[in-house]
Amino acid sequence: MVETYQYNKGKPLQCSLTAFGGIEDPTTSQGDLLSWKEENEGDLRVFMLPGDHFFIKISLKPMLEHIQKILDLSLRE
Repeated sequence: MVETYQYNKGKPLQCSLTAFGGIEDPTTSQGDLLSWKEENEGDLRVFMLPGDHFFIKISLKPMLEHIQKILDLSLRE
């Protein structure tokens, strides 16, 4: 899929985004995740968690806790 993917610039998203990554991921850095700001006119939150590209295997609980906090904040706004 990566070999045949072609990016098509579109209208930026009109919502907040949250991106998660693994601190030890050799393929996707925090900078890569921050580039989502170019596709978004809302807030961008980036959280780096312990683990590699498959960080969710060891960081599921912290990731879910972040998601819960984000959703709680969204409901208050």
